[in-house]
Amino acid sequence: MEPVILTEAEFWRSIQRTPVANQMGGIVLQEKVLIKGLLIPPGENYHRVIAPYQAAGLACVLVDTPAGYVLWHEPGQPAITTPSQPTSPDAPAASFPPLASLAQALQTGVEIKDRRYQFQAYPQSFVGSEAVEWLMRTQGLTRKQAMELGQDLLKAGYIQRLDAPDGDFQGGNTFYRFPTPATPPPNPMVTRTSTETPASPSLDLEVIFQAMVSQLPVEDRWYQFRRYPQSFTGAEAVEWLMRTQGLTRKQSVQVGEELCKLGLIRHCTGEHPFRDGNYFYQFGASDAPQA
Repeated sequence: MEPVILTEAEFWRSIQRTPVANQMGGIVLQEKVLIKGLLIPPGENYHRVIAPYQAAGLACVLVDTPAGYVLWHEPGQPAITTPSQPTSPDAPAASFPPLASLAQALQTGVEIKDRRYQFQAYPQSFVGSEAVEWLMRTQGLTRKQAMELGQDLLKAGYIQRLDAPDGDFQGGNTFYRFPTPATPPPNPMVTRTSTETPASPSLDLEVIFQAMVSQLPVEDRWYQFRRYPQSFTGAEAVEWLMRTQGLTRKQSVQVGEELCKLGLIRHCTGEHPFRDGNYFYQFGASDAPQA
C-alpha cells in the first residue's frame, strides 16, 4: 500500500496540535496522532522501511525534504523482525526498522558536540540518555526496549562508546560517537556553511514560522509584576524546533536567531536577541508588554 507523501509545506499546513499529541511529542494529521520517525535517504527503498509499520497497522506519512523522506507514523511497534535483531530469550518483544536507517536518523536526533567529563575530553559525542529518549519518543518503545536497541547499534558498530570502549550500551551520562566520519550528515532542515551560522538555501524559515504560529502555545505571562501578553519562552521555542524539525538544540537556537533577525519573532521588550531560556518572545510586531 502506498503511503501518503507530502511536501514540507503541505505537511505543516495540514497538521494540528492537541493535548494528547503534545504529550507524545507528535502532531495530528487526518485525525491520527503521528510521531516523527526515520529519515529515509534518497535512493533507499522506502517501501522496505515502512513495511514493518504498515504490517502492524500503523498509518505512515512521508514528508519529502531535501535530505530524503522523513517518516511520520502512528505510535506503536513495527511488526517485522529484521535479521540484525537479537534472537536470545531476553530480546525485546518489539521488532525494529533496519539498524542502518535507525543509526542515520539517530544522528539528526541527538546533539553531537565536544564534551568534557572528569578532565576527560569526548570530541563530537552524544550521551546515552539522549539516545534512549529519542528511541522511546520516535519508535514507541519502552525504556528497556530502547536500551536493548542501543546495545544492538553498539554491537553492530553503528555507534562507539568512548568512556568505556569495551562496555555495553547504557543510558545516563555515558559518551558515544558515530564512526568516522564522526560528524553527522547534514540535517534535513539545516545546512551550515560554518560551525555557527545556518545557511538558508535548504531552510524554509517561512514554512517553519507558519507551523510555529499554529502550534506553539502562547499565553499571557507575568514576571516580576510585569505582564507579557500572548508570549512564549525561548526554551519552549527551542524544544518545539527540536521535536518537530529534528534539529539539535544548537541548530534550534540558530533557527530562532534567524527568525529574530527577520522580525518574525521578537523579544517582548526588545532587550535581547533570541536566547534559549526563560526569555519572553512574541510573534511579529506584537504590542509591547504591559505593566
